[in-house]
Amino acid sequence: AEKSDRVTALALAIASLAGKGGVGGTIERAGPLAKCDLETGMVGEFPELQGVMGREYALHAKEPKDVALAIFEHYLPRGATDSLPTGDAGAFLGLAARLDSLCGL
Repeated sequence: AEKSDRVTALALAIASLAGKGGVGGTIERAGPLAKCDLETGMVGEFPELQGVMGREYALHAKEPKDVALAIFEHYLPRGATDSLPTGDAGAFLGLAARLDSLCGL
């Protein structure tokens, strides 16, 4: 929960600095949910489904599509040849999550 709080706050700050404060509502909703899929048996058994299952769980819970997309895209890119996020909220959450992990190291 503490990581989710930090990542959400940092993503909001980055979005504001980038002049994209309009995605703040999506970030505020997706941030706390972005890592919830890590607690599932599905992701524990198949780690490559991180984000994929988060998106599906969010859609099943009737979260808005932009929130589900941000949850999925915050894991992108997973490697040098992977796709980039298409939405700002997912990109800012992904950047914030990586910066938080880097600072924690």
